[in-house]
This record gives sequence, C-alpha cells and structure tokens, in this order.
Amino acid sequence: MSAQTEVTWPPSLWAAVTPPGPEAPALSGALTCDLVVIGAGFTGLSTAIHAREAGLDVVLIEAAEAGWGASGRNNGQVIPTLSGHDPSAMVGRYGEAGERFNIMLRDAAAYLFDTVRKYDVPAEAEQAYIQSKRDIQVPPVNQKLLLQLTYNSSFWTSYDAFQFPGAAFLSLS
Repeated sequence: MSAQTEVTWPPSLWAAVTPPGPEAPALSGALTCDLVVIGAGFTGLSTAIHAREAGLDVVLIEAAEAGWGASGRNNGQVIPTLSGHDPSAMVGRYGEAGERFNIMLRDAAAYLFDTVRKYDVPAEAEQAYIQSKRDIQVPPVNQKLLLQLTYNSSFWTSYDAFQFPGAAFLSLS
C-alpha cells in the first residue's frame, strides 16, 4: 500500500479486527525484473513467493492492499475439499492420476500452513480439524449431508489427512 493510497475495506468483522498491512512504495518510473506479478491475493502472493524461491527478481503490484480482493473477503477457513468431490470416484475414473489428485488435495492446507510458519506470517493461523459424528435428530433434508460427512471423514482418515500439529478427530457419539 502506498502512503498516498487510502484503502477502504468493505465492512466486516475481519476488516474491523485486522491491523493494516505493511506500507509498500508506490510504483514509479521504470523497473527491471524477471517477473511482474499483478495482484497480491492468494494466487499472486504464492506466485511471487515461489518465483523468489526459484531465484527470480520479482515485483509484486497491488492496487489496494495485499488480500484486499476476494482473498481477503473469505471467512478465513482453509478447507481442502471440493464441492461434490468423491475421492474414491476420482481414483476409479482416473486411476493413478486420481490418486495423485486426492493426495494433492489432502496436502493443500498443510502446504499453506507450512508456508505461513516458514515465513513467520503474522496471520493468527490455527491449523486444526474437527468433524463430529453423533446420534442426533437430523432433519431428513440433511441426512444425505450427514452421510457424506461420515464417508468423507472415513476416506480422508485412510489417507492420513489429519497428521499435522494440533490435529484432532472427535467423535461425539
């Protein structure tokens, strides 16, 4: 963020409790670099980090403040899953490629948290997992969801998806 730029976040609890990002100089004049990354959301920041780790000279350009767009307007959950994703169906349909996809999806959150720790990002990041199963009265419309959650937890447990610091699988039955 430039000293000349005033960033106004949309009203939210997240915006109200989060300190401003670091000051960054405004782009002025000509620059020489190996890579210009436009946008400091999740994708832009990740691209810039990986390019720097590969030894490239990187310039990251953001119109407002890092995370200002869609990346900063989510509710902060890191959920490595896809809507309607059936992990065993991926393996059944794509074989080894489906297996690799499931492993990549399983490891996505851990990769993000490892990066936060590696660069000591002051993000108040908390890596945990809780999914509960218990005998409760579930409205009929949610029975399918409850069955899917139970299946997903069993499947991902078989992939050792919960092997990280602070992981907990709770059964409340």
